[in-house]
Amino acid sequence: MSEKKEMTERKSNQPLKLTKRGYWKEIEILMDKMLLPTEVGILLEGVINTHINSVIPPAVKASQIELAKEYLEGGILLTGDDRIERLFEVGVFVPDPGKEDKLKSFFLLLPKWNEGEVKYLRDL
Repeated sequence: MSEKKEMTERKSNQPLKLTKRGYWKEIEILMDKMLLPTEVGILLEGVINTHINSVIPPAVKASQIELAKEYLEGGILLTGDDRIERLFEVGVFVPDPGKEDKLKSFFLLLPKWNEGEVKYLRDL
């Protein structure tokens, strides 16, 4: 099977299942098996690390946003030490027009529930 075809099979709207304790190893396996492009794997490690450790997220480029849309559309199902699965969508912070020189876009994980959606108070 060609490398391109194998990577295409990973694309789906199904969540990518990872564990909180070993996500970086699981991402490495997906990259080694060519089920996830290296650039997406590295990006994903950064997004999860930012979420778990509450660190400052790295700025992202438009090309990374396109890759995330292609490979992470279904979100991430992250299992914690308590063995509870939590579903997250991958979101992107986008600066207001005119603020791009001071602020940069970055990825973040947003909790998702199957029975509804999260909305900002201003949108209710």
